[in-house]
Amino acid sequence: MSQEKVTGQDPQSIGRALQKIFRQEDLLGKIEVQDSTLSLLMNDARRDIFFHLLKEPCDHLRGVAKFTGTSPSSARWHLQKMVELEYTGSSNFRNRTVYWVDGMVEPGDVELLALLKDSHTSSIVRHLFRSPKLREIELTKLLDTRQQVTFTRLRSLLRYGVVEASGPGYGKKYSLSPLIFELQDRYNEKPLVYQERIARLLVDDGLKPRLSRRSGSKIYIKLKLPGRVEKRMVECNPFIRVLLM
Repeated sequence: MSQEKVTGQDPQSIGRALQKIFRQEDLLGKIEVQDSTLSLLMNDARRDIFFHLLKEPCDHLRGVAKFTGTSPSSARWHLQKMVELEYTGSSNFRNRTVYWVDGMVEPGDVELLALLKDSHTSSIVRHLFRSPKLREIELTKLLDTRQQVTFTRLRSLLRYGVVEASGPGYGKKYSLSPLIFELQDRYNEKPLVYQERIARLLVDDGLKPRLSRRSGSKIYIKLKLPGRVEKRMVECNPFIRVLLM
């Protein structure tokens, strides 16, 4: 399906809209740099968490805390404020709360993306993208791990409908189900929509963003902060992380 069918606009017009949101002087000129108590993302820790969740959607508390260099209790406090103000969404997955930037993950995909956060699980998916119909023992060698680890991950992937199995016993071969390709297509079609959403959110927060350039599903931006300019790269396709992890 083409980008035009999904958004109702051609990619060039969305690109111009994105430029307008970032650079429109009559809009940005009215936005003053806000005090950290008024602008949620003016706080360094919360800004780091926000951009981390754009890169690593459906990460859990300890993953967020480790990336930002904060304690779990501090990360939880910041995340609660971000959830309250609808900057991020949250959901329970396997006795852990996972988080994502609001509007950047489709509601029905949260558990699947959280499942694929595991490095071994996503590695299995990547290997099956490249080489369909692999046996458990072959995947174990490719992952350089114990067979029990592979077995546990394959069982989860089967339960969520990500992989399919064919053949008897130990000769059983695994391949990706149509579900994973539907997920890939769905997110490949929406980066421009997500880019526009991020742009609007940053403008509304008062960070005075400027678009440096756009490359595929990535945008490179500059944020005007008190006394300095901060550069950020934003990946606007949550599924890319699964393939590149």
